[in-house]
Amino acid sequence: MYVEGSEAYADYRQQLLPWDQCVPRLPAYCQALQFAPTATEFVAALRERLRAVAQRVDAASPANTALSIAEDGTPHLKRLPAQPVPDDLATLEASVDRKVYSQPSGRNTAVTGGRRRSIA
Repeated sequence: MYVEGSEAYADYRQQLLPWDQCVPRLPAYCQALQFAPTATEFVAALRERLRAVAQRVDAASPANTALSIAEDGTPHLKRLPAQPVPDDLATLEASVDRKVYSQPSGRNTAVTGGRRRSIA
């Protein structure tokens, strides 16, 4: 991601701690994030989370008619039909345009369909 003007700020890499200063802080950091404290336990926890997600996906797959798996194991997603446009979408867009894109100068602009335009 590029943030215009970000080069005017400090280089984060110069603010990183050396690893030997990080090591004593790891237990508290891992505890605060609810991470396992060792690499082996961390990997085991990730594998367990992956297994649990895979199990949920497998359980839901018979009902998922948009997904098919080829004989070689390649997954394929079918294109879903478009949902109808809600009747009040234009009203919602106009409301968002007025509230979000109002500029301090008093001139109101909005981005609709990728184009910037003035609104009343």
